[in-house]
Amino acid sequence: MAHNLEQRDGRASAAYVGETPWHTLGEKLAPGATVEEAFTKSRLNYPVQLGHIQARLSYDHAPVRADGYRAVMRGDNGAVLGVVSPRYTPVQNAELAALAQVFNSDGRVTVETMGVLGIGERVWIQARWSNPLELQGGDTLMPFLVITAGHDGRHPVSVFNSVTRVVCKNTLNAAFHAGKKHHTIRHTGDMRTKLQEVGRALSASDRAISEFGAYASFLQSKTVTVAEAEEFWLKLVPNDSGRSKNIRTALADSFESAPGAQATRWGLVNAVSHYVDHKRAVRGAGGDTGRLTSALFGTGADIKTKALQLAGV
Repeated sequence: MAHNLEQRDGRASAAYVGETPWHTLGEKLAPGATVEEAFTKSRLNYPVQLGHIQARLSYDHAPVRADGYRAVMRGDNGAVLGVVSPRYTPVQNAELAALAQVFNSDGRVTVETMGVLGIGERVWIQARWSNPLELQGGDTLMPFLVITAGHDGRHPVSVFNSVTRVVCKNTLNAAFHAGKKHHTIRHTGDMRTKLQEVGRALSASDRAISEFGAYASFLQSKTVTVAEAEEFWLKLVPNDSGRSKNIRTALADSFESAPGAQATRWGLVNAVSHYVDHKRAVRGAGGDTGRLTSALFGTGADIKTKALQLAGV
């Protein structure tokens, strides 16, 4: 597969409001689209369920049911998304949408993007909070609520805040400084109750977002020299392999030339974000849609969080 967005009937299973997202695929929605509309257009509206697994040594042997395992399956087409223990509790995409709807119904968030990755084993919902952050020098941060889930038995439900730097569409995970507001839910027990608890916890997101804005302003106030920037890249990517050296060179280039570049700790963080979102080569998945997976879930998200931590030291 050339990219990670699900392709079905010649279309990508994704929807968005506003400008075309940087993965460039999906169905455009009208401004003010509801969660329900985005849920349908992004084709997240499939159920997941558990099925029994059978195994056999060869075609000459009768199948034996593997009672200690279950298959997570799509209810619409029967695709197997993962293998789990009988203790695994599926979370439905509709339940994730209901969590977003709690904040959409009272105007605190508006729908931004939704989509399906792979064959349906991972999904995401992104909604924009209504309180943008204005930093010094005209830098604007747009906060988002991100909800992701894995149906493959390997990834939990995650709910967290992120911010996009409007000047160059870079995304940052805001969980680091914003009170550690990264909620992770394992697929065991009463998932509905757990989602309701997360919904209550997110009611404090206004405060968390403001805290992140204060942290960004602090980083913006701290200028850095070329030598300090080089030391930062070495701490962030700390080995002497050829690939690491190339990454440090690319980071330094983003620090110098990315839109809105500035010689501050905030500039260092945003150089990392620009590199991850727009320039980084992603193994096993091509182009911008491969970066989407990495930026939301993988090593791209990890390196951004590390950069935020290092910048504050």
